[in-house]
Amino acid sequence: MVSQVDLNPLVRGDTWTNKFAFTDANGAVIDISNFVYWMTLKSNPEKDDVEAEAQTSVTATGTDAQNGIVYVTFSAAETATLQPGKYYYDLQQVNNGEVTTLLLGKVKVLRDITKTIS
Repeated sequence: MVSQVDLNPLVRGDTWTNKFAFTDANGAVIDISNFVYWMTLKSNPEKDDVEAEAQTSVTATGTDAQNGIVYVTFSAAETATLQPGKYYYDLQQVNNGEVTTLLLGKVKVLRDITKTIS
């Protein structure tokens, strides 16, 4: 079942990491080892994936995955190309070829102030 959740704003040019933890209906941890997670950001949800402003994927591994936790990260270089404004996102899980959209929502990209790092 998909949940609609708006995420906290992110600042353009920052590394953006989201932690997702998965449990079953009884609150028991789900082992998500080797599940693949895709997260996509689009300024218009009607755009094709090739037109997405940002997209990343990660395979859940290790102790975190065994404990139902996955971290999905966009690098600073990836978020640096985003224009300030509202974006639509989704988080999809792929397990043995079965694709499930877990989350849909919006995230606001804020303008960065510092643009150079020495």
